[in-house]
Amino acid sequence: MYELIRRRCHYIIACDAEQDEHFVMSGLGGLIRKCRIDFDVDIEIDTREIQTLDASAHSQAHYAVGKICYDRNDRSKDGYLLYLKASVTGDEDGDILQYKAENPAFPHETTADQNFGESQFESYRRLGQHISKSAFESREPGNFPVILSDEWMDRLLQRCSKSA
Repeated sequence: MYELIRRRCHYIIACDAEQDEHFVMSGLGGLIRKCRIDFDVDIEIDTREIQTLDASAHSQAHYAVGKICYDRNDRSKDGYLLYLKASVTGDEDGDILQYKAENPAFPHETTADQNFGESQFESYRRLGQHISKSAFESREPGNFPVILSDEWMDRLLQRCSKSA
């Protein structure tokens, strides 16, 4: 994301699947600080709906949308950040919820063991698919696939704001 912000990209989609069982989002926090220091660019994003207080608890959302303020004097140059986070909200399919029940650290299991079994691999794959659909699938019939636009990003940002 750092390089995309350095290039002043208007739309940035980031998938964060780091091991982060306490939802401290250190990667995102570090990015925000580095972009402010290195580029004088602010990222305004509210991730409280994703965060949980307990690793066994559910998140309220899988993603957050924020604004990237490239120029404080000209907000028309703002960009958008769609931040997708590995999270469980409870609206997933039964097999994902069953895997979570048996493996409370999911989806933040240690990355020290890269040899995923079939159930583990399929649970992560299906969760990623579910998270993507929750962000990209329009709630309006006939409006899929999504075409990135300021209007679409603003609607997604409003949807996130309403749930906060």
